[in-house]
Amino acid sequence: ITDCSITDEFRNKIKKCLDRGVDIIIAWGYKKSRSISFTKQHFNNAEKAIRELQEWTSLNNTKGTLETFYFPNHSKILICDTKYAIMGSFNWLSNSGGSENEERSYIIYNKEFIKNEIVEIMKNLYDPSKPMTRRQLLKNFLPFSRY
Repeated sequence: ITDCSITDEFRNKIKKCLDRGVDIIIAWGYKKSRSISFTKQHFNNAEKAIRELQEWTSLNNTKGTLETFYFPNHSKILICDTKYAIMGSFNWLSNSGGSENEERSYIIYNKEFIKNEIVEIMKNLYDPSKPMTRRQLLKNFLPFSRY
C-alpha cells in the first residue's frame, strides 16, 4: 500500500462499506523490489492511514469490521464473499491508475474455487509460525476494542 491509492476518496468508500456492515480484510506488504519508485514515507503514510481507519472503525462502532495484516506477498486478489474473485497483476493499493504497464486481471465466479482460495489465504494470514505485528497481538487481548 502507498499513499498514492490510500486517498481520502478510498478512505471514505471504506468507511461507507463498514457502516453498511461489510467486513473488510486488507493483507498488504512487499518484501523488496530493485525498481521500486516509492520512498519509505509513501508506505509509512499509507500504513498510518490504514491504522487511522481501524481506529475510526472502532470508535464509530461500525456494523462491519476492518482487519489488516502486514503480509509481504505479491498477490493481487479481491474476493467478494463467494460471489466472485478478481486476481491479476494490477496493484490496487499501490497504483493510482497512472501506470503505463499492461495489466491483466481475471474475474472468477466458481464458488468452489473461491471457497478454497479463501481458506488458503486465511491459513496464511493466521499462520502461527509467522510473526504477528504488535497490533495483531494486542487484538487478541483487548476486550474493550475490536482492534
